[in-house]
Amino acid sequence: MKKGTRSFIGTSKATVPMKSQEQILREFDELLARVAQYVQEGNREAAIGVYKDWLNHNKNSPYTFGVNLNLGSLLMESGYYEEARRCFDISMKVPAFKDLSLHNQALVMERSAPVYKAIEFYRKAESQIQDLGYKIAVINNLALVFERNLRFSEAIACYEKSLSLNPNQPKLIGHLVTDRQKLCKWPIYRELPNVPVEVLKENTAALVTLGITDDPEEQLRSARRSAGDITKLVRDQIDVSQYKHGKIRIGYLSSNFSFHAVSILTAELFECHNKEEFEVYAFSWSPNPECPMLQRIQRAVDVFVPIHELNDAQASELIRNTQIDVLVDLQGLSRGCRPQIFADRVAPIQITYLGFPGSTALPNIDYAIADRYVLPESELAFFQEKPIYMEHCFQVNDRKRLPASEKGRGEFGLPEEKFVFGVFNNPLKFRSDVFDVWMRILNRVSDSVLCLLTYEKETQESLLRYAAERGIGADRIVFTGLVPPDDNFARYRSTDLVLDTYPFNGGTSTSDALWMGVPVLTCSGRSFASRMSGSLLRTAGAPELISNSLAEYEELAVRYATESGTLAAIRERLTQTRDATPLFNTPAFTCELEVKLRDLVQQQRSQ
Repeated sequence: MKKGTRSFIGTSKATVPMKSQEQILREFDELLARVAQYVQEGNREAAIGVYKDWLNHNKNSPYTFGVNLNLGSLLMESGYYEEARRCFDISMKVPAFKDLSLHNQALVMERSAPVYKAIEFYRKAESQIQDLGYKIAVINNLALVFERNLRFSEAIACYEKSLSLNPNQPKLIGHLVTDRQKLCKWPIYRELPNVPVEVLKENTAALVTLGITDDPEEQLRSARRSAGDITKLVRDQIDVSQYKHGKIRIGYLSSNFSFHAVSILTAELFECHNKEEFEVYAFSWSPNPECPMLQRIQRAVDVFVPIHELNDAQASELIRNTQIDVLVDLQGLSRGCRPQIFADRVAPIQITYLGFPGSTALPNIDYAIADRYVLPESELAFFQEKPIYMEHCFQVNDRKRLPASEKGRGEFGLPEEKFVFGVFNNPLKFRSDVFDVWMRILNRVSDSVLCLLTYEKETQESLLRYAAERGIGADRIVFTGLVPPDDNFARYRSTDLVLDTYPFNGGTSTSDALWMGVPVLTCSGRSFASRMSGSLLRTAGAPELISNSLAEYEELAVRYATESGTLAAIRERLTQTRDATPLFNTPAFTCELEVKLRDLVQQQRSQ
């Protein structure tokens, strides 16, 4: 489902109207060769200039329409959208070029026009295009427009239509399953004509799989399918004999050096690194350079390197030339990942951390930072990376969080006198059987409400419908959306008991709740993702909030909601001991991590 422009360069000359004059044909061949060379060299402006010059001197040539088609593609890729549109208007006059021109016109509209106009044009193009391949491409691109604008039902409809035309589109199936899960359209594995349930399962994204099954073996299979699809092994060794630097160089790689869960956890880690012994690099393709969190990270590291304008091969060469000793991937198989950089070995030691709480199955990822609770030795057979075991908890935290605002329950739509359960994880982590448990808890604790972090209206409608089917009215559920950090902490403070998701636990959300002294009830399973909150709770000194089955989880939730003294005591303990627990001792965590990384570097250098 790769989106992009297409041109007729490289097609058989038999598809292009030709005159008999040998000179014209030779000059046209020379034109295509010159343009192809400029494009290969990355000199798009020169290629555009050559095409424009040819058009100025060959206004009546039969090749004019094809040249306009190719020129329009180059202009669009360079951001000259109005000129590109005019070129496609001309090329569209030739029946053989009409479908391709409409396809490219739609891309121009998507990039340059308001969303509603782009959608209108995509629908028009779909109705006019005859070629099946271009029709499917237009439908798929329209689905992506809907996705980016959080219109998931319309995206799903496009994906289903596209799959009815061609069911053999694995990436498309992955998008369909993900969007169903985002909307909590359970069961998400509902077969389509020519797309059976097993095919849906086989093409589910690895990140989504973490929230569907607690089986670490199935998670590893899903990760391997994803990794096999997006990476190819380029090299598996790197020559460090030429390394001349003194300090150990640690590189962190991410697109989330912004107000994102990963950076919210790691910002102080970068600040606490021992800069006398370690030189810290951040390789970033993060958006929004004005983001305060990104600016904080820029100040914390020694060298901040933007790589958003580099392709994977260029980024790999740059990082390899930087002579990084340890490269830490904060992305894994999450959205925006660039795994080919790691497959093309760029550092002698390559580690995955935080971005994907499971085995990435990526080539050349050597280690994963973990602890013995979140990744028991009994489950190592289903983890491709070797563990770097931290003594207490795998997750680093930031003690410099902003204080909570003064907002109270009423300002979050929460009732003052009722018991408030809260679920503050992404709906992508919701599972139908766990939602059933939440509804049973509400039925058993009559004077209570459930606060859900869901900001999509369609998701809310799905959840309210499921709730009604289980005897819970809309007045028992309060939906809450994204809020500023200080309000987020105030919202936690207004919650009596946070209910964790399973089998994909909270990470940053659990940490935020514990920072505010709010109890989090979790269920631990077998997988890394299902044991994250348990690891945090053990380190925070509250193991009684860990259950080992959904039945136990339900009973504990009802008990804590009805035994106010018990819950109040836990809350008081979490508040009083917060700063003394290892969970929020970022300097100690950093020191321990540096010891382990130093040992790995020394071992590697001695080989």
